[in-house]
Amino acid sequence: MNNFDLPNLNLENENRQLIPRWVSSTDYIAENSDNNIVYAIKASKPSLKKFFEESLSEWISSGSIIHAVDLVGIAYLIGDFEHPSVKKAADYILTHEKNVSNLALDLTHTWLRGLDKISNVIYRERDKNFYYSNIRILKKYVREYPLNPIAWLDAAYYYSLLGQKEKASKAITIALNINSENTYILRSASRFFVYQNRPDKALFYLRKACNAKNDPQIMSAEIAISEISSTKSRLVKIAQKNINNLLQNTAVSTELLASLSTLEFLYGKRREGIRLIKEALESPNENSLTQAVSLQNRGYIKYSIDLSSVNVAHRYEADSWIELKAGNYEKAFEEAKKWLIYQPISSRAAIYASYLASTALRANENAIKILSLVRHIHPYNSGIINNLAFAYASINEPRKAIEELRRIRHITLDENSDAVISATTGLVEFRKGNIESGRNHYHKAITFFKSKGDEVSLARASLIWGREEARIGSDKADHILAMSEKASRKKNLNEVLSYIDFILDAKKREFFSIL
Repeated sequence: MNNFDLPNLNLENENRQLIPRWVSSTDYIAENSDNNIVYAIKASKPSLKKFFEESLSEWISSGSIIHAVDLVGIAYLIGDFEHPSVKKAADYILTHEKNVSNLALDLTHTWLRGLDKISNVIYRERDKNFYYSNIRILKKYVREYPLNPIAWLDAAYYYSLLGQKEKASKAITIALNINSENTYILRSASRFFVYQNRPDKALFYLRKACNAKNDPQIMSAEIAISEISSTKSRLVKIAQKNINNLLQNTAVSTELLASLSTLEFLYGKRREGIRLIKEALESPNENSLTQAVSLQNRGYIKYSIDLSSVNVAHRYEADSWIELKAGNYEKAFEEAKKWLIYQPISSRAAIYASYLASTALRANENAIKILSLVRHIHPYNSGIINNLAFAYASINEPRKAIEELRRIRHITLDENSDAVISATTGLVEFRKGNIESGRNHYHKAITFFKSKGDEVSLARASLIWGREEARIGSDKADHILAMSEKASRKKNLNEVLSYIDFILDAKKREFFSIL
């Protein structure tokens, strides 16, 4: 089992591509201006509104809790957050909260929060009850209206967030069998297939779409997924020939322009890369904005990006990277958590947030909480397994770390991932008291990172190796930490340098227990 969802933190920013985001249809409508995609989604929902009218009638007639919950749930699905009868139903649920489930309460609070101004609202964390509630409503709905592809797609979304991949896959397949031309369905399905480690299926559907050669959002998805799967894109040259057309509507083309810009930088065509990313930033979304920040962090863009003049909703990922670079680690972590709540299906968000917790903030308990939220969604993602094992070992729970690492046997690792796991295994061995075994695992990992010129992984692995040597009062610590410092300065890893200072200070004071 390979991991195409970018499991290694080293790939997180350095090789970032514009993989489509996936949100429910209700959230998509609420956070986007009316455009062709929004119109298409709304057009698929008239029967759902009929379903709403039926539930409304039942609630008015009976005034029962069960009909109140049904009405609020369906109102959420169609994006109606103002209907007075629904407000009465929500209030009724809250006044009888002792008689209703947590699921019903969570759904009610979600409706009351409203999504009509979602661009200015931070996504709040939603528990499994919320997902189960939406699935229950959608199942009831598709029994009456089985040919609504958006309903099946929404069902797939919630099944995915519950870690029920087979049911999600079935729902996605049904949605695509009904309509494999709708841009929202195609992009959402392609994101699902990346999550399923099946980029080939994503590319199959994207490439066979009738509008593949004309729709910038389909083209952008095809190029990005081709890149992460090391497959030659079939649409790059077509997109490059149509640059002038793309510039006519940068709001629709922003991700494609950012994707093309990324490729130009990789080809060594810096001037063209800068021109295209500037065009992408004329009307950016959070994905293209984050790509610009990524390109800047990689050194491709020398000028500073002024975020204050860019009004973009949900730019949590971009802001987190910016705060990290500025050394504002608490803010970086808070933005990373918002990114994860916004995109819970993203393993990158979880891996990145847990890294910040463990390394920048030295708060491994927070890393465990973050990873535990998504562990069921990504049971065999090597990055999540590694970071969870790392956090457990760092709080002196090597047995739990070993339990996590045992799941690695189900995964086919690339060389880099294998070296990362070797380093974490070294940490576990140190915490078990097997010092020489720990050193051997770290030496193996460090040797590999040096051979590949991977300064980032070298800095991080030697940081923790040095920490473990310092914990036991070994004279090897200073040399290993110096190696980490040298690599960190090359890559401007300020969070690692800060951790090194913390270790050296603790070592000087002989406060080994805090390490």
